[in-house]
Amino acid sequence: MRFIAGWYHSMKSPSLLSPELLSASAVLDALSEGALLIDQNNRVLLVNRTLERLLGIDRDAVCGSDADQFVRRYLDEACTERITQQESTDTACTIRPAYGREQQVLITTSVMQDEPFRSMRLVRFRESPGQKRADEGVRQSETLQRSVAANFPGAIYVFDHDLLFVVAAGQALGQIGWSRESLEGRRVQDLDEETARILEPRYRRVLAGETLEFETPYHGRTFLSRYVPVTSDRGTVELGMVIALDITGRKQAEDALRESGERLRAVLENSLDAAYRRNLVTDRYDYMSPVIEQILGFTPEEMGAMDIDEVLNRIHPDDRAPAEEEIAHAIAAGQGTLEYRFRTKDGEYRWLADHFTVTRDAEGRPLFRGGVVRDITRRKQVEETLRESQERLALALDAAHLAPWTIDLITGTVAPSEALAELFGVSDPGALQTRAGWRACVLEEDRPRIQPAIEEAVASGGEYRVEFRIRRPADGAVRWIASQGLVSRDKLGRAHRLIGVAADVTESKSAEEERARLYTDLENAHREANLYLDILTHDMGNATNVPGIYADLLIEELDGPEKEHARRLKAGIDRSTEILRNVATIRKIYEGRAPLEPIDVDRAIRAGIAHLQHIRIHCRNIHREVCADALLPEVFANLIGNAVKYGGPDVRVTVRAREQNGEVLISVEDTGPGVPDEVKGKLFTRFERGMAKGKGQGLGLFIVRTLVERYGGRVWVDDRVRGRPEAGAAFRFTLRKAA
Repeated sequence: MRFIAGWYHSMKSPSLLSPELLSASAVLDALSEGALLIDQNNRVLLVNRTLERLLGIDRDAVCGSDADQFVRRYLDEACTERITQQESTDTACTIRPAYGREQQVLITTSVMQDEPFRSMRLVRFRESPGQKRADEGVRQSETLQRSVAANFPGAIYVFDHDLLFVVAAGQALGQIGWSRESLEGRRVQDLDEETARILEPRYRRVLAGETLEFETPYHGRTFLSRYVPVTSDRGTVELGMVIALDITGRKQAEDALRESGERLRAVLENSLDAAYRRNLVTDRYDYMSPVIEQILGFTPEEMGAMDIDEVLNRIHPDDRAPAEEEIAHAIAAGQGTLEYRFRTKDGEYRWLADHFTVTRDAEGRPLFRGGVVRDITRRKQVEETLRESQERLALALDAAHLAPWTIDLITGTVAPSEALAELFGVSDPGALQTRAGWRACVLEEDRPRIQPAIEEAVASGGEYRVEFRIRRPADGAVRWIASQGLVSRDKLGRAHRLIGVAADVTESKSAEEERARLYTDLENAHREANLYLDILTHDMGNATNVPGIYADLLIEELDGPEKEHARRLKAGIDRSTEILRNVATIRKIYEGRAPLEPIDVDRAIRAGIAHLQHIRIHCRNIHREVCADALLPEVFANLIGNAVKYGGPDVRVTVRAREQNGEVLISVEDTGPGVPDEVKGKLFTRFERGMAKGKGQGLGLFIVRTLVERYGGRVWVDDRVRGRPEAGAAFRFTLRKAA
């Protein structure tokens, strides 16, 4: 950048001279050649503008200095000799400007004769023809360099020791908000205060010889600025230069790469899989995810210290040979997958899945094996459990003579089992894979019921169930097949498979036919039994009415032993009537169950004792409604009838009712002989009677329990007076309170 020095040295105003010299100064400044005036004391008296430009000096600074020192500083030795001579003709010599490159010039020295310049030496400097050609080349070079600088994608600033910008170029000037015109000729201090505060210390450090580099954000972009000193051939710092490049794209790429690396590191460090890379040259892991410690108990550093033999020695003996073979094959192929058991730090074997690839150098030699390791111990355990479960299922299906099958609802193909082929009597299961194949075995009249059953199961999501007959090709036998299954759906909820089993139900079908015949016979027997019951309860009931009336008349008319005989006759007739009523009640119970409805307890009691005469009953709080049906009076008829039957003519019967916990507790208490403790537990069992023998068939209390349980209650017997069974019995039962 030597041309830069030439740009800088624009001439400053000459120093003030004596009036006699002003005209000479003006004349010399008008010359196109350089001029140096040395006075009689060998002092530099005047330097014109052209020479100031050629030497790159401040002429005011050198005026009055020793001419010999001046000449030795800026001219070569040949020039020095010529200048000391009184007269000389054009002589070629070399000048050494303060800035820029050396130049060839022609000098001529003459001694002036006129006052006030007598005895002064005038030295004239003219460009040589060769120098002109060189200067033209320099100008072309400078033009080229300016063009390059102007088209430089970044920005270039050059400044002098006064912090004056002498060059500003580059396409990035506009991005920063500057231009060549706004900078060249201005000082750093002329910029805005904040910018000047930052740049001035840096510029001064550069002029002191330092090289600096900074990344600077500016107006949403990032610039890399390099500050370098510009030195002369003698090594002195003449200028400072800043080269700024817009690295916004690079920074964004670096940031994206860093973020990507951070995300990758976060994934690797938080993944359940352990990523690794093994250097095949050094035989060591040069990377291992931290999660490896959770899997194997070894830290990444401990794994990195293992050579290949240590790694292979930890593989289960049954898995080592296949693992070594697969690794060798994978290195040749470039990738591989292994599953093996690895002994962890605490000695336990864990199943690992190892997926890896091999990286090679330019000559094809393997350099790295990189991949991921996953702990699949749980998966292996599940697979083993599933295998055992499938074996058990196969045994269960075989033991139950069930044949599994699967239908693909999309393609219509069937995945038959060997058991299904055996069931259908075909030698090749493949014959049942198509819809036409297995339908050919189904009897034609049964085929129409199969497809609708499948469609119904798919539409409703319920169970597929159908029965049909087949003709076995092997032996021509016709067999009944029961087939049932469930619809399997994919992640989108679409039905894609029907999975089920089939069984030969020919024997059960025969059993069903036999059961149907037996059921028909049973219904006929039931109707016949009902006919007998109708005769028993209706016709025999009517038949006992007349003897009962005559027995009552005899009791009233007879005396003595005959009257007692009449009473026993009447009691026998009453027992027959009671039996008939109980049979009729039981028949009503088993004929059907009427819906429960609110029933008034008082009315039920009155209806239950309507057939009993001369009975004293005390009722308390009985005006309540309970959930029951029309048979509730039979409960009171049996309980009160039993109290009268076993208590004798002087027995006293009390009926109480009270509410508790949403129910109605009813007690029928009597002053009869009571119920012994050993009898209470079985008193309500069918055909069980109390202590009195020969007074009934034990159906009454059985009917009571049946009806009470039918109404959702329970029944039991207590002592009327606690601890004194002989003081009478208390029959208690609960019924739900009507809403």
